[in-house]
Amino acid sequence: MTFASGVNPRLANSIVTDAAPDILQAHGSCIVGVTKYGKNAYRKFPYTWAAGHFEAGLPKTVFTGAHQHLVDVLVRARKAAKLTQTDVAERVGKDQTFVSLIERSQRRVDVLEFVALAKAMGEDPVDLFAKVVARLPKRFDI
Repeated sequence: MTFASGVNPRLANSIVTDAAPDILQAHGSCIVGVTKYGKNAYRKFPYTWAAGHFEAGLPKTVFTGAHQHLVDVLVRARKAAKLTQTDVAERVGKDQTFVSLIERSQRRVDVLEFVALAKAMGEDPVDLFAKVVARLPKRFDI
């Protein structure tokens, strides 16, 4: 594990996680762990001081059934348009990992991103969103 400037290396022994981060960064009074996934993909998560040691904060999950419907609709639209993740990412001015993280349910999609993604795939955002809504159960957690 390496530490960014401003983080006390002695904290390494007090970090409690399933997998220690590759880097700890200090952001004001907050410490953020950064773990590398793949060549250019990183995931940041907060650390908090609790019970005399730093603990990794748990990110809000995106692995809900309702969210998976959104992801499935986006993936189907991309494939129907015969586009790669890279094609879509370039059209919205992002890196391929942006689309990959969405399609693996590792990143939520806000409304404006949904509109941009739909247009990048040649879809009407309203029609595509109607497909998402049609698939959603009557009740779901957010």
